[in-house]
Amino acid sequence: MRRAGLIGALALAGVLLAGCGSSGPVRTAGAPFDAMTVRVEPAGDRWEAVFTAPTGGWRARFDTTRRMFEGWEVFVTLVRPHPSLMVTQAQTDLHVLTPISTDESVRVYARIVADANPDEKPPGLFRSLFGWLLPAPSDGPAYQPALNRAP
Repeated sequence: MRRAGLIGALALAGVLLAGCGSSGPVRTAGAPFDAMTVRVEPAGDRWEAVFTAPTGGWRARFDTTRRMFEGWEVFVTLVRPHPSLMVTQAQTDLHVLTPISTDESVRVYARIVADANPDEKPPGLFRSLFGWLLPAPSDGPAYQPALNRAP
């Protein structure tokens, strides 16, 4: 009797955990991120994403990482400037240093939220910048940064 209760409890816990894992806090979309030009390149021993914002006033926020079979997924939120603010009309680079070593493969996702409501519910979907970036071979040619040009 005790054993049946334990097995039932473990089965219920497994169902609950599977349900939580499938809904997860990170939602992605199939369409690529093309709102601005982005490059991902090594910065020392870690990957860095550099977003070229169309004007000043933008902010970039590292959100989280997720371990996948192929490597690490990195999620970044870009916060659009508040419409009431006066900002410079020059392009600005936003640097986001990830915790992922350049020895690991990485895929970066980004989304944009409005500064008027940075904690909007539901938050926007993350979109992939490009496919997996593989670690550069130590004996190969110099690393060429991945570049996603906005249309």
